[in-house]
Amino acid sequence: EPWVLPSMRRLMKLHQQLFPYLYELVCEATVAPAPPSVLPVGLAYPDDAAARADDCAYLLGPRLLVAPGCRGESTRRVHLPAGTWVDWWTGDVFSGPADIDAPNPVDQPPVFLAAGAIVPMLPPELDTLVESASPDAVDPADPLGPHRVRIVPPAAGETATWDAGCGASLPAAAYAGVATRVGASTGTDCVDVSAETTTADPKLVLELDWRVVSADAPSRVEPASWTEAPDVETVLDGCEGCWFYDDTTGKVYASPVPERVCR
Repeated sequence: EPWVLPSMRRLMKLHQQLFPYLYELVCEATVAPAPPSVLPVGLAYPDDAAARADDCAYLLGPRLLVAPGCRGESTRRVHLPAGTWVDWWTGDVFSGPADIDAPNPVDQPPVFLAAGAIVPMLPPELDTLVESASPDAVDPADPLGPHRVRIVPPAAGETATWDAGCGASLPAAAYAGVATRVGASTGTDCVDVSAETTTADPKLVLELDWRVVSADAPSRVEPASWTEAPDVETVLDGCEGCWFYDDTTGKVYASPVPERVCR
């Protein structure tokens, strides 16, 4: 079927972008007592009967819920456990526990991020993690666009962290990411963000799900010298000290990672 390869390519590209996140999960599970990288939702929320009943949904790490339509349905009834959840694709925010009807196209399975999720990602331009002789393939030796880190702000008064202590101890070629430690904390008016990287020129763009904090655009991004970009593409190209609010997805994009984003 003509739709198969484009659909597979889209999901495989996303899977590759998630490599730093996935690598750290697997690495932690092998060197320390830790939950497996893939966990049935019902095991993580044993007191939630609806979570236990869903035999297709799973957690990919502690705060990323994947709910593919295992039975070919075009709309998937998804149960979200207690807490705040963000639709990976649209940025829509939901309060659990709740049952929602999520679109389930073949190349866009329902995926949700819990409050406090921090997901480092490789540049989308990358085609392969190994050197390639193909002139059409973008490999790690090529100049790449900025890496990204997606953050869903934690609940007010709470702090979330992501640490590549396991993966970053490996050779750079094995780890592939640039973020080594990322943190976020939510106050009354601002979300404070921090990021440590493997290089002096981090090329790390923030994707912050601001809609969790407010339905309105942020009033400022600090440092105060930063300027608002004309469009999201400018930020994703790695501009220095700029930000953009996408009112369609409710996300704030900033390059590099700023100190805070405020109402």
